[in-house]
Amino acid sequence: MISLICANPVGAITRRLNPGMLTVDYAFHQFAARHFPKHPVTAFTLGELSDWPGDGFGLPFGYRDYAPAFEEVTRSAAIVFWGDFLHARAFELVDMKKRRVPPEVVRSHLFLEGCGPEIFRKVIAFGGSLICDCGRDAYDREYRARAGRFFREAPHVYLRDTVSDMKARSLAGAFGRSCLGADCALLFDADAAPRGPEPASPRDGGIGVFFGRTALNMRRFFDLARKLAGHQGRGLRWLHWLPLFEDAARMLDREAADVARGPAPRSIGEIYAQFRGLDCIVTDTYHLSLIAWRMGVPALCIGEGARRKQTTIDDKKKEVFFSSYGAEPFYVYAERLSDPAWIEAAARRLSRLLADGEIPAAVRQNLLAHAAWAEQTLKRCLDEVLR
Repeated sequence: MISLICANPVGAITRRLNPGMLTVDYAFHQFAARHFPKHPVTAFTLGELSDWPGDGFGLPFGYRDYAPAFEEVTRSAAIVFWGDFLHARAFELVDMKKRRVPPEVVRSHLFLEGCGPEIFRKVIAFGGSLICDCGRDAYDREYRARAGRFFREAPHVYLRDTVSDMKARSLAGAFGRSCLGADCALLFDADAAPRGPEPASPRDGGIGVFFGRTALNMRRFFDLARKLAGHQGRGLRWLHWLPLFEDAARMLDREAADVARGPAPRSIGEIYAQFRGLDCIVTDTYHLSLIAWRMGVPALCIGEGARRKQTTIDDKKKEVFFSSYGAEPFYVYAERLSDPAWIEAAARRLSRLLADGEIPAAVRQNLLAHAAWAEQTLKRCLDEVLR
């Protein structure tokens, strides 16, 4: 058995499923089916899954509680820590506390405290991120000791981004070893996933919008989307992604009466179906941007550039992702949206870039090439562990 250790896909506050995290985990099940069909995969997560839907949201896999299954996991043929922020200090301080996971369980289950070399030989850490670790918490002595040991002892560590790569090297005290991997969602194949029902009438394109990660005034985000839609001659369509908090939902009702809104998706296939046929997407959400690019839909992302938030939803991860693949022209700093003249100029520039198509095509090619490398790297690691 391959034990897949995942972050809990049910929001600690919203109590709703996070489609980005589901896609990350779905990617491994697709990967395993392509390359290791004889090895069953069991996904584990810390924290209760009482809100997991009875029908599984159309996914071909589910999750088990990792806490009571620790001994079973250590006996498995391979232990894969998959994506997200599982080894970040911020994950311990925020997510694990919200889920009431005891610190000793975090140390034993995520950092394998007490485990010897025979367990670490089976460990792969792929697609995780330490980008949110900053300030005094990142220098907590006990955290650096347990994280440093984990990254030294685990033979296969491939993290999501270049910043996390260097932070892992620092923790391990091994700067000569590269820990650069890729976001797990890059391995996702939307064409192989369940498809949602086709729309009743053919879609003629449009601009998808979703804003759900911001504490700023959503009106300014819609101003940019509307300007871009005007230059493109397209309408706006709301994408159902993360559930909105009450104040954001009220703002959406107030500010977006002109934005088409269909029914909420009832399965993961219907989530992906929303992307098909769109000209582009405007959002403030990391995995929505990444998955859109992966599916061939250019995504424009908005994020704050002048704030450093020590949480796992820090905007810096979005900025680093866009910069890594040459997509900087499609990353917009929210601070600039206070200037109507700048919004107009930005919409014109973005419209020209989309119409030309050269940069969007290059971005996606960079992303797909990296995804192919990541897939082969992960396959090589699992081949070595399972042989």
